[in-house]
Amino acid sequence: MRIAYLCRFLLALSVSALASTALGAVPQPLPTIRGVVVDPAGAPLPGAVVSLDLPGFTTVTTADGRFAITPGTPGKRRVRISLAGFHTSEATVVLPERAGEGAIEELRITLVPVPRAQAQPAPAPAPASEPRWSAEFGLGFDNSISGNINSGAVGTLNNQAVVITKNRYEDVYGTGLHLRFGGGYMLDEETEVRATFTFQSVDADLTRMGDIGTSSLYGQYDDYQSFGLDVGLRRYADIAERFRAYGEGTIGLAFVDETDVVLIAPGANLAGNATDFYDRTTAFTLGGNAGLLWQTTERVGVFGQLGLRYVTGMSDVDGLVGTGLEEINDSSGRWTLPFLVGARARF
Repeated sequence: MRIAYLCRFLLALSVSALASTALGAVPQPLPTIRGVVVDPAGAPLPGAVVSLDLPGFTTVTTADGRFAITPGTPGKRRVRISLAGFHTSEATVVLPERAGEGAIEELRITLVPVPRAQAQPAPAPAPASEPRWSAEFGLGFDNSISGNINSGAVGTLNNQAVVITKNRYEDVYGTGLHLRFGGGYMLDEETEVRATFTFQSVDADLTRMGDIGTSSLYGQYDDYQSFGLDVGLRRYADIAERFRAYGEGTIGLAFVDETDVVLIAPGANLAGNATDFYDRTTAFTLGGNAGLLWQTTERVGVFGQLGLRYVTGMSDVDGLVGTGLEEINDSSGRWTLPFLVGARARF
């Protein structure tokens, strides 16, 4: 009887040990790290990369921002969450040995957006380069306002007493042609250096020059013609939209043609004697102009200007030596008042 009871006890103990061994052989699941990733407003962030501090343990949040990741080993784990446009965030989780050994709270990770760089104002487009060069053409008239073409004197001519009276340029020459063409370079918005070619042509009238004997003495001068080169400085000032006033000063050289005079005295039987009066001359010029420019387009404008110009005297020819009239052509400087209209182009 006792033997049978002992056998039953040993059998039960063996079955219990086997059961315990079988149950212990079944692996117990490790805890899973779960969480949700949101922005500061609480909106879920899909596509965020969730990784552990173990190689190969990475997942991506779903459309509702949730994730689940199960590490292979227990212990302290660092969870790292990253998403383009947001600052990376990290959290630390301690995993127990088995799932039942303490509950793991669901993580809630808030990613903060990376502040966008304050929008820099778009740089203003570089202003179109202002054209610096200009070309100009002007046409107008030229009036003599001062200066003598000949001085007065008393002498003899053709063995007769002669009296020469003073004649001013405006007595001999009328209004003439004044033509200018040239260009300039803008040093800044208001200052321009310039070079200009100037052509002047003035017709001469038959002029009473004095008396010879008992007859009046007349003279027919050649036309006055000169070609010059002036350089100078011009300053502009805006006075209204598209309108600019300007003033300029110039100096230069003028090449004046030879000037002869034919003397005629009908009562003294004197006619057709050509006298070399002035040789071809290189004269100095000095001038000033004031004008108004209307800029019709960005590069083209029209202008009108009034000026004052001085040309030094012509080279006298001593063809009257011994007559007492040698000094009538010694001083022939000329002041004129040119008026021009024209066009100006910038490039």
